[in-house]
Amino acid sequence: MRNGYGNKPGLITYINLGSSRVGRWVYVPKFAGSCIHEYTGNLGGWVDRYVSSGGWVYLEAPAHDPANGEYGYSVWSYCGVG
Repeated sequence: MRNGYGNKPGLITYINLGSSRVGRWVYVPKFAGSCIHEYTGNLGGWVDRYVSSGGWVYLEAPAHDPANGEYGYSVWSYCGVG
């Protein structure tokens, strides 16, 4: 996670080097109580998640399989950025 600075909001990068899609609960207190969006499109479409007021959210990353167009990472930040 990068916290950002000034008008830069920060982001979360989830990297997966495995051969199948994975997900896990992650603690991201900077984004507590907020909507976050996956900006790469690597999860196959528009994906928003809501971070709990306690700072926890379930995130996913696709398999690492470049030959089939899956690059093994997802990038998240506040909804509506960019």
